[in-house]
Amino acid sequence: MEAYKHLQSLELADVDEGCTGGLMSILSDDVNQLEHDIIQVTTTIVVIHGAFFVWATLVVGMATLPPK
Repeated sequence: MEAYKHLQSLELADVDEGCTGGLMSILSDDVNQLEHDIIQVTTTIVVIHGAFFVWATLVVGMATLPPK
C-alpha cells in the first residue's frame, strides 16, 4: 500500500517519463493477483469446512471442543 501511495504522489513529469507508468501497471497487477488469491483461499476454506461439517459432523464437533 505504501508503494502504491508513493507512486500516486509522484510529480506528473515523473509519470510522463514512462518508467513510473510501467511500475504502476506492475503494482496494479500484483494487487489484483493478491486479491484473487485471498478470495480463492477464503472460498476454499469455506467449502472444505462445509464439506467436513456435512460428511463428518462428529469429527467437526470433536475438533471444535476445547481440550481437557
